[in-house]
Amino acid sequence: MFSFDLHENERLITRLRQSESLLFKPAVIVLVLLYVPLWFFIKYDLLGQFGWFLAVWVVAVLLYAANKYMLWLVTAYLITTKRVVAITYTNLLKKQTQEMMVSDIANIRVAHSGLFSTMLSFASVEIQSSAHDPLVFKNISKAGTIKDLLWHTKEKQHLYKPV
Repeated sequence: MFSFDLHENERLITRLRQSESLLFKPAVIVLVLLYVPLWFFIKYDLLGQFGWFLAVWVVAVLLYAANKYMLWLVTAYLITTKRVVAITYTNLLKKQTQEMMVSDIANIRVAHSGLFSTMLSFASVEIQSSAHDPLVFKNISKAGTIKDLLWHTKEKQHLYKPV
């Protein structure tokens, strides 16, 4: 989907994506936005007069669905042997990349936000350092495992650092 350049002697440990559960809400919205107008048009026999409007409506709703899916698909979080990277999109034309060196990690916090998050076991992982703003991996599955992986990567990097 996209490429990311690694530094010299750096290797990708894992690539993460937001939980698939986040697509549930847009899917329900799309189904309602498609079903209700169709039901209304059929019930009141308006398809002949306003069929063009319904066609435009369906295309607009499908574009909304494609946009939500693409935003979910291209947002990625990377953990390498040297860096932690968050690549987030607020829309398909606005990309933000944040990086933090693994050696700069001072604290890692896992935060569940609500019943839905707890039931479907996804959370946000906030990676803090003393020198940078926190870097947040939003709504990822198995957040506790990711936290442990980050601490292990930091410890491993510290052990093999030349003196």
